[in-house]
Amino acid sequence: MKNVLFIAYHFPPQHGSSGLLRTLKFVRYLEKYDFKATVLTIHTRAYERLDGKLVSQIPDEVHVHRSAALDTKKHLSIKGKYWEQLAVPDRYASWIPFGIVDGCRLVKKHNIDVIFATYPIPSAMVIGTIVSRRTKKPFVADFRDPMYDDYAELSEKALKVRKAIEAAAVANCDHVIVTTPGTRRLFGARYPNLAAEKISVIPNGYDEYDFTQLPAATPRKRSFIRIIHAGLLDQDYRNPLPFFRALQILKAQNLFAELPLKVEFYAPGSDDYYIKCVNDLLIQDIVEVKPGLPYHDILAEMFDSDILLLYQGNACDHQIPAKVYEYLRTGKPILAFATENGDTGQLLSANDAGLIISDSDPAAIAAKFAPWLHVVTRSDNSKNRMKNIKEYSREKHTESLARIFRLILKAN
Repeated sequence: MKNVLFIAYHFPPQHGSSGLLRTLKFVRYLEKYDFKATVLTIHTRAYERLDGKLVSQIPDEVHVHRSAALDTKKHLSIKGKYWEQLAVPDRYASWIPFGIVDGCRLVKKHNIDVIFATYPIPSAMVIGTIVSRRTKKPFVADFRDPMYDDYAELSEKALKVRKAIEAAAVANCDHVIVTTPGTRRLFGARYPNLAAEKISVIPNGYDEYDFTQLPAATPRKRSFIRIIHAGLLDQDYRNPLPFFRALQILKAQNLFAELPLKVEFYAPGSDDYYIKCVNDLLIQDIVEVKPGLPYHDILAEMFDSDILLLYQGNACDHQIPAKVYEYLRTGKPILAFATENGDTGQLLSANDAGLIISDSDPAAIAAKFAPWLHVVTRSDNSKNRMKNIKEYSREKHTESLARIFRLILKAN
């Protein structure tokens, strides 16, 4: 059995990012494919929020090492302000020196054969690149997102640093993994010397085990249609305001007298701002902003919904929100604000998952949403929506990762 060192910021008991599931599930299923995992992550004091419920899914045989580190914003700020240099390349930059030392030690102690580092925390990719160089071990660079995009709101200095980190990782690694075909095309154009066989797509996914842990569904009789959105929004690329205004239009047309509707946003971020928008539009009887829930609790809420809501702006066409795969697993219809030709839109279309709206005009949204709502609440297309679901299994994706590890070790 070969040994793999995983370098990841997001790992239980961290709470608030679906990204931790990617590393957790790889680690959970890797031994089935004859690889043993060791994890190098960050000290729990550097996490903003903790949720210990997923810790039990870490296999007993997996050694988890937590390096010393601080969160610049949390530990080194004065009245919420801090010196920018202390947060380059990210707020966890203090992890880098400790992570490098610990990583080199773990390679030796656990007889590591392959190093795997995952972004979107740049510090993890810096550690992976340097530990690989120093130990001369093969390196896999996992980019859950590109480190920078045309729409990224970064200072000139931060952008320069991120470009350098990404380029160094790509140049020094033995294999690049991305999560979508669009990101693969982006990297191919950005790095023309990156051989096609050196980059693979391993999507995010769902884990059937998590769904077996949910309480048995009990039929609920309610007098309204329940729509749920889980996770962060933003005012630039995942902006719910046009939909809010469409709901205002439809309310004025008395649609909801016939089809009562509740739309719930769990942990959207900027909660006070969205609550004010809802109140200003007088749709607080329809839209509710709610706090975040532990992972399995939000899965249960998804199952209890009638429709799931998704946002993916056109500037993010090459990305797919990780929660899409869990949405698909529920079999619920999806209302997606995305472009039809983007990676998210194509995935949803391939699975006949629901309605895709690319308009940002409230009247146009209302004109498309209302007739679809009539149809979708009167039919059950869940079996068709789930026909390809096993293709998105986390366990299957782990098998793909193991295959890449084998190819790298064979070449080295």
